[in-house]
Amino acid sequence: MSETICYTPVGFVENAFNEWTPVETLRAAPMRIVLDPQWAPGTLGLEPGQWLLVIFHFHHISEVRLQLHPHDDPQQPLRGVFATRTQYRPNPIGATVARLERIEEERILHVRGLDALNGTPVLDIKPYVESFDRPDEEAVRP
Repeated sequence: MSETICYTPVGFVENAFNEWTPVETLRAAPMRIVLDPQWAPGTLGLEPGQWLLVIFHFHHISEVRLQLHPHDDPQQPLRGVFATRTQYRPNPIGATVARLERIEEERILHVRGLDALNGTPVLDIKPYVESFDRPDEEAVRP
């Protein structure tokens, strides 16, 4: 049984890219995540140079593709959506690890490595912690 789940963005991405752009170009460009002022106190403890897991909403996507060729390359084998990082998902949620370059006015995060377009709603930001986010192969052995 499905239920509707609603989220309110904590902020929005600001950059020069308003339409589809190759991921490599996006990740190389500096970007800003501008948080709503009410969430500014939540940046306490963030440090330049830190890696952040940025969770966002693909706000330009209205299509779902359950099977596709990765990168729209027909030379690559057909894959199910859950076996890819495509934006054409049942719930258009993206997640990228980006490097925090600096914080301005407690609520403007300058980042690099993010692959989101201008105006992208940011749902959450978490510190990337390798010991937590990287699988522990010992723990998952059968």
